[in-house]
Amino acid sequence: EELEFQKNIYSEELRETKRRHETR
Repeated sequence: EELEFQKNIYSEELRETKRRHETR
């Protein structure tokens, strides 16, 4: 179940980065 945990973190980071880019 380590893959799910890593995927969750990656998804959160990606979402934050995308949101930051959109909030430009």
